[in-house]
Amino acid sequence: MENKFIKVTCITDGHEWDVIVNINDIARLSYDINQLECKTPFPNGSHCAFVSQNEFDRLEKLLLGGRG
Repeated sequence: MENKFIKVTCITDGHEWDVIVNINDIARLSYDINQLECKTPFPNGSHCAFVSQNEFDRLEKLLLGGRG
């Protein structure tokens, strides 16, 4: 499987931070709460981070390949 990396802007405690994520490492996107879960932990040790609605929509489109 080819590795593809994307820049994602996450929100934690009201602060935005950018991270480069391998799309193969994304485990789940949770609707309504706009949460991104990855297999590998983020620098703070958590596997989950919140994203804005715009970022969520972009990730959903990317992961579903335009379907949905």
